[in-house]
Amino acid sequence: MPDILPDRLDPWRAVKLRSAFAGKCSLGDLPRLGAVVLGDGDRRGAPVQYDIAFGRDEGDRAVVLGQVRTRLCLVCQRCLGEVEFELEVPLRVALLRVGQTDDELPDDLDPVTIDDEPFRPLDLIEDEILLAIPPVVRHAAGLCSAPADPGVIEPGGDLQSGRPNPFAVLANPRRENPG
Repeated sequence: MPDILPDRLDPWRAVKLRSAFAGKCSLGDLPRLGAVVLGDGDRRGAPVQYDIAFGRDEGDRAVVLGQVRTRLCLVCQRCLGEVEFELEVPLRVALLRVGQTDDELPDDLDPVTIDDEPFRPLDLIEDEILLAIPPVVRHAAGLCSAPADPGVIEPGGDLQSGRPNPFAVLANPRRENPG
C-alpha cells in the first residue's frame, strides 16, 4: 500500500525498503512550477497527482519509477491567452551517488545525482513536470484567437504567403564543372 510522501526523504533508505508513494500535491508546493503557470488559486491548474516507487531495476541500479499527472494553465505563445495543458509524465530516474557516472545507464532512465542527505521528493516531481512542458506552448491549430500570419510556417505546413521562397534556388542546384 502506498504511503504519503514525506517532505524530506532518505533516498537510499527508500530504495532499500522499496518505498512507494501515491497522492496529490498543490501547485503551491511546487514554487518553480508555480512561477510558470497563469493565475492564482483554482485557475492555476489541477492538483499534481503522483504515483512513485523507489527500488532497484534488473541491473541492480537504484531507481525511482512512476507517473505524474496534472493540468496546467499556461500562456499561449501565439495569442498570449490562456491555454490548458494536460500532462502525463512517466517518471524513470536512476539515482546516482556523487562521483558516480551515468555511462552504463539505459536510454530510458534519466540520471539524478543525490548525496547522502535527505532530499525533498517533490523537487524530483517538479523537475520532471518542468522538463515535460514544451518550449513553445500554444493552442491547437484552429483554436487560437490570434490572427493567422500568412508568413508563418506551422509544423507540417508550407509557406502560404504568395511571396517567393528565398530558398527555392537550393531546391534544384546546378552543378558546374570546374575547368
